[in-house]
Amino acid sequence: MFDLEKRYEGVKQKLGKLEEEKAETRANKEAVPSQITAPLDLAVIMHTRQDVYKFMSVLPKPIDRLRQPKLDPVGLSSMDLKSYIAADPQLKEVASNLLCLPGRISWCSSDHVHGIALGPMHLFNGTEYTTWTEGSEFIPLYGRTFHLFYTTRRGLVFYAGLYKAIDIRTQCPEGISAQQIDHIFWPALAEALTSGSDLTKSLKNVLSDLYHKGALRVEPLGLQCVKFDLDIYTILKNRFSVFQSAMKSVGKREANFPEASMPGNLPISKKKKIH
Repeated sequence: MFDLEKRYEGVKQKLGKLEEEKAETRANKEAVPSQITAPLDLAVIMHTRQDVYKFMSVLPKPIDRLRQPKLDPVGLSSMDLKSYIAADPQLKEVASNLLCLPGRISWCSSDHVHGIALGPMHLFNGTEYTTWTEGSEFIPLYGRTFHLFYTTRRGLVFYAGLYKAIDIRTQCPEGISAQQIDHIFWPALAEALTSGSDLTKSLKNVLSDLYHKGALRVEPLGLQCVKFDLDIYTILKNRFSVFQSAMKSVGKREANFPEASMPGNLPISKKKKIH
């Protein structure tokens, strides 16, 4: 009888220790914020690009994302990117669901994973640009997922991955200044301000200068990388490599035969609205 009581006390003590360890583990888990499951802090109000970068940094990142220095170009900024990609039957889904905003994308950190796109907070309406109204060209993009492409100043296009467009107007109602954001092409913002309409050179210069000096603020659109499709990237990279080789061959042939013309299947980029 004594042995049974002794064993019971031992088991009881072990169970008590297990319950304590379980409670401690639960408490520690609750104390550590989860980057994967933590919702965006909707109460945050942002005023600067640093605020927005910090806000975006809490979002989870895909583990399969290739680092930016390892990425190869997949096109030229002079191309009509959508037409170029759509010409390959393997990439029709990409062509129908891509986003490329030359000169208007900024990365939130040096890893080039999450980013923001910049757009005007007001739009000109009318051919004479006499009506100035509050609005956003990003409204059709909110909540949707796209294959994101970005351009460089060297005229190259890169594939960034699959990105979700995040509406952060509630957290950033006054927008941010683009004055100190690197790699922004001010005329591209000026063109967005007028919904892609033709601008006089003088008006474009004035609007570009206002953005450059921070007098006109911009709306940041959150760009969260949710996946990097290695198969699509490989197809794009290999296709562009073949294209480059063909262009070099044409260049050599033209050097020997100046009357030879460039192939007519190279789509040239045209200014378009966001859809």
